[in-house]
Amino acid sequence: MRSFFNDFKSFISFKKNEKFFDTGFFCENKFIFQYLEKYISKKTLNKKILIISFEKIQLPKNKNIKLFVFKSNFFRELFFLTLRLKFFYSSTPDLNNSIFKKSKFSNCKYIYLQHSPISLIAGYNQEAFKSFDAIQAINEYQLIEIKEISKKYNLKIKAFRGKYLFFKNKLSNTDNEKKRFDVLIAPSWNTKFYELKCHLKLSEHLRKNDISYQLRPHPMSIKKREVSFEELEKNMISINSDDNLNFNNHNFLISDWSGIFIEYAFLKNKKCFLINTPRKILNHEYTSFSSKSIEVDQRNNLAFTYNVDEIKKLSNDIFNFKTKKIFTKIENYSEFKSKFY
Repeated sequence: MRSFFNDFKSFISFKKNEKFFDTGFFCENKFIFQYLEKYISKKTLNKKILIISFEKIQLPKNKNIKLFVFKSNFFRELFFLTLRLKFFYSSTPDLNNSIFKKSKFSNCKYIYLQHSPISLIAGYNQEAFKSFDAIQAINEYQLIEIKEISKKYNLKIKAFRGKYLFFKNKLSNTDNEKKRFDVLIAPSWNTKFYELKCHLKLSEHLRKNDISYQLRPHPMSIKKREVSFEELEKNMISINSDDNLNFNNHNFLISDWSGIFIEYAFLKNKKCFLINTPRKILNHEYTSFSSKSIEVDQRNNLAFTYNVDEIKKLSNDIFNFKTKKIFTKIENYSEFKSKFY
């Protein structure tokens, strides 16, 4: 009841101030904010920006930013349906396919900004991008995919090239910082990573090899109850829940199909260690598209890969790399990097 009353006050405040804004951002949570932060900062140089979120976010002090937080679905949907803006940016997909809906009272342009370099076809459901007016492509793969989505469904989506400012955010972290853990484990969701007990197997073998590690569960894995913080703590698995992940605090990365392995490879020019869990496929019509996905096309170039029954070997390889201080660079790094805008 308290949340509803607070949302009511926030909604009234929003409506009173809406006329002062022409641009807004949907920043769903703290996880998404790290991907939108640089874009928001650029927009506030010469105009006022409003942000809607579903949770409190620590924003930089800036008089041109106004944050509205809504906890109840009623006011979330009411906000979206009644907003009167010219431009609305989001890194959350499924516009008009969720509580996130287009306004009924304005001809607002909806623009999607990327929070991952992975495939926009296989990695998202079929309806994820159909209602956006424009979609950012941060690499050549995504540009081709956006054009194919638009053509296949007879849409008029504008595909535009844009720099992945998340990289700029991470490049500001220097390599001089003391590394606190040997390994970061960062799986995606919907890959059966936890169902296959990969987290427990990794924990067992990394400990035997005296390799320190942290596991960073994807927010959707928690939301979908694939795993819980309580389970991880019960199994004495160290958790990384930093709002702003610093890649320089770990010497090695273990993942499965998460886009983090592409980000890590781009920033560090180091091969990752990937477990061949079932791939995250949210659009089961992906085979009807002809475009390639970056996470498949670049997988063997950017990483060492292991089947689920080879986790012990994975741990032993990291132990050997750590002992001999080996960090394997990516052979075709320049070619890979050139595929990003």
